[in-house]
Amino acid sequence: WPFVTTKLYIDQTGDADVLFERTTYFKDYQSMRGTSHDEAWNDTYGNKQRTAGSQIYFGTVLEHILIQN
Repeated sequence: WPFVTTKLYIDQTGDADVLFERTTYFKDYQSMRGTSHDEAWNDTYGNKQRTAGSQIYFGTVLEHILIQN
């Protein structure tokens, strides 16, 4: 759905720059599209993906679309 929604937005507004906006990734206990679990995750970790150095990871909207499709 992110691709379709983003394409619709760009088609209607002409705002292709949205592809380069940075945003966070969601993170929780589930992984591998819900077929596995991240045993290292807990509530203290929060709901944003982090780097190995514990910094919140940001990716572009385009990156999100490429990873999810």
